[in-house]
Amino acid sequence: SGFDGVPIEQTFTWLVENGALVITYDTPFSRSGLFNIEDTSATPLQIAQFNAELEADPVRGPLIEGVIETVRTSYTLVTDGTLVDVVSTRDVRRITWPDIELFVTGITLQLDPVEEASFSADTLRSGNDLNTIELVADCGTATAEQVCVPGVWGGTYAYEPGVRFFDGYVYPATNWGEVLDFATNGTVNGVISGVVSNWSVVDGSLVITYASGTVQTATLVDNLGVEYGVLNEYQTPEGRFATYNIWVKGDALTFTDEFLQSPPGKYWAGEINTWIPGFFNDDGSRSLEQVFGWIYNDFVETNSGQNIFSFLADNDGDGVQEITLGRRLNEWSITDNVLKIDRFLNPGLESIDRFWYPIAATTFEGDRQIYVMEVEFRFGGLLFPARLNIERELDVPTGFDLEVTFPTD
Repeated sequence: SGFDGVPIEQTFTWLVENGALVITYDTPFSRSGLFNIEDTSATPLQIAQFNAELEADPVRGPLIEGVIETVRTSYTLVTDGTLVDVVSTRDVRRITWPDIELFVTGITLQLDPVEEASFSADTLRSGNDLNTIELVADCGTATAEQVCVPGVWGGTYAYEPGVRFFDGYVYPATNWGEVLDFATNGTVNGVISGVVSNWSVVDGSLVITYASGTVQTATLVDNLGVEYGVLNEYQTPEGRFATYNIWVKGDALTFTDEFLQSPPGKYWAGEINTWIPGFFNDDGSRSLEQVFGWIYNDFVETNSGQNIFSFLADNDGDGVQEITLGRRLNEWSITDNVLKIDRFLNPGLESIDRFWYPIAATTFEGDRQIYVMEVEFRFGGLLFPARLNIERELDVPTGFDLEVTFPTD
């Protein structure tokens, strides 16, 4: 499925070219997007004409809706992993815009289509070496080779999460991250969404039946430590699609102040996760440009901390951007075993809160590691739906050109 949850069924041709798998779509799939006039193919004259229209017509919005068609995709293998392979993905997209009518001046702006390439990290999974792991409904009779369903899992679930806060975009009803509490009576509760559905085990796979008519079939195909690779098939009233996700079975992890606090010089490194691959150096370490994480109780005040993150900035005005480590003060609290992080302490701003729902804890190469389901709200609305994330306790990296602590006012 696409990001909007709409099932995609299309034919394509493929070939291997210069070590990359290249897929060309017979019918490019498209989605809409909003653009500022400066981000289109408009000429300087057209930009000036459009901005003049905005000044003359304050009711008119500044954004232009365009159509983004993905023409072809190429995958280059970066890491041959145990559960999934990390690949560099190159999408070639064609963007077109409708004619723009400027009613005040009577001018029609015609923008030329553009073709551009975008790069991202992604994961692929070969089906050649899958070994299905049998799920069972009764934990009391499960063998060492089987996995029982009842209990808490961090996984994916079908629900409507809400409205995005800054542009009115409504997240669709599709599969999102969720804390799944499977009861032995055959019901499953989505802890975050509040959606209650029915579950059963059929031929070793988990089948979730929703009141909406959607049926989700989850099959375990991989296992590495506490992580399970899960093939999810969704049959919805609108169509059928499938996803491959990492699920984690809960181990009754409890958040306490003492557990979350790290020794001096350590932080919880975020974005080492299962939902979007990060960017790493050849030795597996995270590059300085990709630092993001959390420090709890870093100061004398109770339940205070820092969000640390790296960014590029021209700090001295010489035209060269330096790699800078930012430290932003925040507050945090634990209620009913859910961690709430008040990310920005600026007076006068509405709440900007991130929530962590604990799933499980383990160690990786001697470092503490926790699995959380996280969701964030800003200005009374949803910023992003829940997603499974891995937080690993690492040394705060050094080597930055500059460090900046953002004040609370």
